[in-house]
Amino acid sequence: MSPLSKVKMSPSEDKKLEKLLAMSAREVNRLEVMQRMKLGQTLQQAPSLRSPSLRFDEINPNKGTRSITLLPHTIRCRYAIRFGDERSETMEKGMRDTDVRIAFNSPFRPFVLATTSIGQEGLDFHQYCHRVIHWNLPINPVDLEQREGRIHRYKGHVIRRNLVEHYHLDSIVVEKGKLVDPWQQIFHYASLEDKGVSNGLVPYWVYEKGPYRIERFVPMLPLSREYGRLENLKKALVAYRSVIGQPRQQELLESLTLRFPRKEDLKAFSAQFSIDLSPPRMKQ
Repeated sequence: MSPLSKVKMSPSEDKKLEKLLAMSAREVNRLEVMQRMKLGQTLQQAPSLRSPSLRFDEINPNKGTRSITLLPHTIRCRYAIRFGDERSETMEKGMRDTDVRIAFNSPFRPFVLATTSIGQEGLDFHQYCHRVIHWNLPINPVDLEQREGRIHRYKGHVIRRNLVEHYHLDSIVVEKGKLVDPWQQIFHYASLEDKGVSNGLVPYWVYEKGPYRIERFVPMLPLSREYGRLENLKKALVAYRSVIGQPRQQELLESLTLRFPRKEDLKAFSAQFSIDLSPPRMKQ
């Protein structure tokens, strides 16, 4: 007899409840099997990415005829790859964007992903990446935010590294015969420590109890315009984050930038007039 029969249910209701519990148990087992299958497929697909072939021309000047000769070369590249359709090592089959994205979002190669503006919006590269190199600076803070937002996301790599640095692997409880998600336990410990103060932002979106941060690299040439543009973009980025969701953002952004040329004044203004739209915190 089911333990739930103590609630004084009829025999028919008791059988229905036992059947429902059995179906629930089978569904849980089915979900665990599907998770393992999906994990296995990803582990098989990510390392099987073919090495792309990169082509370049060697320029040889001919002094006598005052002409140049282009000598084509082909090399294989294993650790870095461009995001987009690429010809494989055997020149027979092309790699899809999804294959490249799955491989880059795994612990395996490639470790460097080069992309144009096509990878600037709507894609996630945060699973195992927390560094962005801007080969050239965007013209507005919106594009800068979009670029760095590819790796500054929910449960990103930098957040997980800080969590492991803070809690260590010794805090994980392993149950014999069960599929254990170590990240679920570590995030649970961190959320209990936060006590709901951040309304869910910590530790899932932000966690700074560790040495790791989102890193931005801008390879600027000495005495180039990029120096001044970078400072202006940083200042405009503060204003942009304060006008998200407002109509005619660009005009409001230009007005704030002109009115508050100093970065400190703009931060003080944003802090004074910003509206907190987060839900009310639950009382413990």
